Amino acid sequence: MNKKYDLIVFTNGPSAYAPLRVMEEAKKRGLKFRIMEYRNIKLNFNKDILPEAKGVFLRGMGEDVNHLPLKYYIINNYCGKSNVLNLKSFDKWLSLDKVIQHIEYGKHNIPTAKSYYFGSLEEALKTLKGHKFPMIVKFNAGSKGKSVYKAKNITQVKEIFKQEFDVRTMLFQDFITGGEDIRIIVLGGKVIGAMKRIAQPGQYLTNYSQGGEVVRYDIQKDPEAKKLALKVAKLFKLDYCGVDLMKNSEGNWVVLEVNRACQFQGFEKSTGINVARQIVEYLVK
Repeated sequence: MNKKYDLIVFTNGPSAYAPLRVMEEAKKRGLKFRIMEYRNIKLNFNKDILPEAKGVFLRGMGEDVNHLPLKYYIINNYCGKSNVLNLKSFDKWLSLDKVIQHIEYGKHNIPTAKSYYFGSLEEALKTLKGHKFPMIVKFNAGSKGKSVYKAKNITQVKEIFKQEFDVRTMLFQDFITGGEDIRIIVLGGKVIGAMKRIAQPGQYLTNYSQGGEVVRYDIQKDPEAKKLALKVAKLFKLDYCGVDLMKNSEGNWVVLEVNRACQFQGFEKSTGINVARQIVEYLVK
């Protein structure tokens, strides 16, 4: 007989902070909980073999094309039977990579850092010749600040692509000075809090996982940032997400990106907000 759970978290890292914290909070509520690794899932196209669950949380699978079949399989299995976090978003955008995000930002007049995407390295080099540097070049489906480069000139752009990257997997953005941004977490259509992320001296990455300092940010005193985060969450039909904002040279908030399975270790540390408990309560009502 197929086992039944109150809550299942799918993850690539069963010992990572987020799934363990969710498990901890689920146990406090006496819920039957399971962590399932993506690599252990076997697709059976003729028979449903995934365990039943009231709530399902897909973590850290990634937005690149390699993950789409497995993501589709899991979502299709639980659709209509379980409370899948961000189901409506997955249904519309099975992949929500950075380029797709920026296409939608442009359609809906959401302010962003000026960004570029190229179909070939030749086109990139031709377009960027004479462009103002530095620029940020980052992996289109990356997270945690990985595969993010600061190119100071066109020569460094060429050096980046001597590595394993294809230009069609990367997003280019004009560099915004300041060395700090904010992450706002939205759950169930409400902002639950925000933190400021500050790059280490001489560095440009603000991510907590890359050594950035994190401190509580009083989002209630910043209605513009709060309004923008909620607009982004609504646009992408997200129950749960982290919206990253930064101020441009004019002092206005712009969207860097939205993450629909955002990490929250630094967030809980800096704000004291129990994100894991709120996710559990939202999924298993």
